[in-house]
Amino acid sequence: AGRLFCWSPGDPPSRGETSPLYCILLATGYLVGFRDHWIMAFAFGLNVMAVGAGMLLLYHMLTRRLGWVCGLLSVAAIVVSGPMVYAVCCGMETGLACGLTACTVWALDRAASSRPPDTGRLARYVICASALPLVRPEMILVVAVFSLCLAVTLVRRQAGIARVLSCLCAPAIPFACVLALQWFVTGRPLMASLDVHSVWKSPIHTFGGKWIWFTDNLSQAFFALHIEVFGALAWPAELVVAIVLCFSVAGIVRRRDWLTPGMSLVAAVVHLVFLCGQRSLFQLSHARYFQPTIVLLGVPLAYGVYVAALSFDWLRRNAAWRR
Repeated sequence: AGRLFCWSPGDPPSRGETSPLYCILLATGYLVGFRDHWIMAFAFGLNVMAVGAGMLLLYHMLTRRLGWVCGLLSVAAIVVSGPMVYAVCCGMETGLACGLTACTVWALDRAASSRPPDTGRLARYVICASALPLVRPEMILVVAVFSLCLAVTLVRRQAGIARVLSCLCAPAIPFACVLALQWFVTGRPLMASLDVHSVWKSPIHTFGGKWIWFTDNLSQAFFALHIEVFGALAWPAELVVAIVLCFSVAGIVRRRDWLTPGMSLVAAVVHLVFLCGQRSLFQLSHARYFQPTIVLLGVPLAYGVYVAALSFDWLRRNAAWRR
């Protein structure tokens, strides 16, 4: 539209514009010559490159920790999931958000594993974490979980107050500037995807009623995710997911590797719970918003594959011994 926070020429400012960085990238493509239907090709290529780069970094991180089989299976499960294919092909910003999510997890792992703390690795984490909520605003919750965890790690390693404050505050500064600009333009500080009618804003007054309302939302959200990822006929998907998560937690405990996989699992739960406050997301076409959750779950999934392989090897050796 040529104006900030406007969908079409002549429209008033809207709080529905929730991906300022993606709009800037598309506008750059438009200025360099991608016009008309070619802008869709540009958006598709942008999503493919973002997802490809993020998955390569995720594969490198998981391979370094668990071996190439666990890394490959985890990344393949992410790439072939329904929302990922839909997000990349439709030209929306979800592919870029998934790629940046993977890059942020990789940067978190590199920054947290450096002894003593490395300034360059911290800078890479700050850059990735700053860009992520500019693509999908609700990802600021994931960044908050990661930054808090990294800050605690730096404090335990006596990294210095400057580095601790930089990883805590720096990722939120660009997003705060965008919110301040939107407040000035539209008169309201929050984007539409952040101003949700959560369980605590529901008209139900009793705690039991709120809990039932919340669990109903959660089941509907998982149903939408179920259909998009596993297909309408995959009725045992809930059981499969529960078993995989149990193996994943067992793998994290077995490896005593709490930071990256543990925080990825916590961030995925926080992201999913937040999305359950948005009833409009229960439309199947909106299930792509859950795709960053699947990217986050891909990290503990690799640990689940690892402990499953160990269990299978133990059963095989035990059976051979009995024969």
